[in-house]
Amino acid sequence: MSKRFLVTTSLQNTWNPEEKNYFLGEWCKLYSQSSVWEKLDYEVIPYHWEDRGKLRADYEYISLLYENLLSKLSVKLNEIHGTDYSNCYWRIVIGPWLGFFLQSIFDRWSMLKIAVNELKVNSCFLIKQNIDDHIPIDMSDFNKSYINDSWNEAVCGQLIELLYKDIIDISYVKKLEKKIKPPITSSILSKVRNSLIKNFNKLIGKNSEYFFLSNYLPFLTNIVLQFRLDQIPRFWYSIESEKIKISSKLRKKLNINGSHFDDFGKIAAKLIPNHMPSSYLEGYKGLSLLGDNLGWPKNPSVIFTSVAHEYDDVFKIWAAEKKEQQSKLITIQHGGHMGMSPWAFYEDHQLKVSDKFISWGWMKDEFKNIVPIGNPKTWKQKLSYDRTGALLTIQMALPRYSYHMYAVPVAGQWLDYFKDQKSFVRNLPENIQKKLLLRLYRNDYGWDQKLRWKSFDPSINFDAESNSMYESMKKCRLFVSSYNATTHLESLSMNIPTIMFWNPKHWELLDEVRPYFDLLRSVGIFHESPESAAKQVALVWDNIESWWYDDELQGARKLFCKKYSSSPSNFEDQILKCLLELSN
Repeated sequence: MSKRFLVTTSLQNTWNPEEKNYFLGEWCKLYSQSSVWEKLDYEVIPYHWEDRGKLRADYEYISLLYENLLSKLSVKLNEIHGTDYSNCYWRIVIGPWLGFFLQSIFDRWSMLKIAVNELKVNSCFLIKQNIDDHIPIDMSDFNKSYINDSWNEAVCGQLIELLYKDIIDISYVKKLEKKIKPPITSSILSKVRNSLIKNFNKLIGKNSEYFFLSNYLPFLTNIVLQFRLDQIPRFWYSIESEKIKISSKLRKKLNINGSHFDDFGKIAAKLIPNHMPSSYLEGYKGLSLLGDNLGWPKNPSVIFTSVAHEYDDVFKIWAAEKKEQQSKLITIQHGGHMGMSPWAFYEDHQLKVSDKFISWGWMKDEFKNIVPIGNPKTWKQKLSYDRTGALLTIQMALPRYSYHMYAVPVAGQWLDYFKDQKSFVRNLPENIQKKLLLRLYRNDYGWDQKLRWKSFDPSINFDAESNSMYESMKKCRLFVSSYNATTHLESLSMNIPTIMFWNPKHWELLDEVRPYFDLLRSVGIFHESPESAAKQVALVWDNIESWWYDDELQGARKLFCKKYSSSPSNFEDQILKCLLELSN
């Protein structure tokens, strides 16, 4: 029997130059390694979520499994820690990790099924791993893990060993040693700052009624709000969880009886004990005391954040306990895309854990806790643009491996996005191409964005990484947003001439959202192909103002922004009202 060799990641010591290689996904093929993989006999296994209907259906399936496992894990964790907390408590604490984990491993499990059942792969190299090496410290650590090759190789290896060891001939290879960078420790200045904040808060007393952490409101707004709440302004800080020794004995207590689950549910139940972050098991008791040690209030009426409920385990454990004691949790929208996507785990989770959720203008009938106020990023923000400036085009990158699920290009579908970007540039008139300024996404995720663009056009101009988005906007006469997220919401809200385009097959919208984009399409702002967007740029380039300040266009822009990026003059008053209503 000929060997059909499976490759799960871009780690070259798991490739086989002597056989035909079946790459589990486009994530295996780093552009910077093309001189190596181009010489191989290889085939990329078709991606299961090219069928976007399946992607949405799988999200619904995983969501049901998530709820089932969350209930079971809540019972287990209460038993392990001698607590009696509600499912709501554990949803706040472990919910983000559980959702991200299930959605990630479902994708790898699905692709391995295709590789074995349809492509008939029968051999592979796996890296000999210490299972404890891939247990994250906390959610913040996990966010760095699921997007890297090492974690994904380990997870695929575990799935292969659990499911296919009788079908796939496994050979083990050594892990390539990398120089470990010393951990980044807090600077002396940061430690001094935190010490001063802690002592100042102690001096005032711990019983603050309102607790603000990472709410992303402007600095002065935070001060004014606290004064208006009859509270001396305070500035809280959090700290990272510390690495702690893993206890296999403790993790065995987390074993879940998955006999009644389907095939994937059984696998998920088996993997969870060996993947749950140590902050929820070995480090939990220590973390549960940290809020008090940091001088956080004992009995806050209202807790207000934008992002800490997702990544900060110290905050989550503290806030979850306070909610059990009747404190209220208010979260505020941090970025774009929210309120638009037919499926989005992060958004669903945030709405479920929040007593009130402040949106940038939108509402949903099924969630009565949404308070539509506005976008704090553009409130009171005035920005001018250069009428003879550049064509500023904003790029996007997403992890090469799928992670939490929402309506965006998934995994290798980023390559389709990049093709569209090249097509847009190619269709611009030459004189406008010379004025193009490309702003690359801050996280590359291994896509080698700059190298790809240089291969396409060595003369292309890149925006300086040190420039803020607003600094770059000031230099442009026209702003082009190529993905559905935050950037165009900011530019439209600040009335910067803007053109948007993306592939609607990869950026699905809720039915009730489409009319707003149709409105932008009717005035030439929104486009569903790179060719149409480039044609519009050429059409308005020499007379931006007459196009942009047309009454019909401005009416469409204002209506769209009122719904998705509002900037009310009484923004601060509305936030204050929301805080006061929950404290009573």
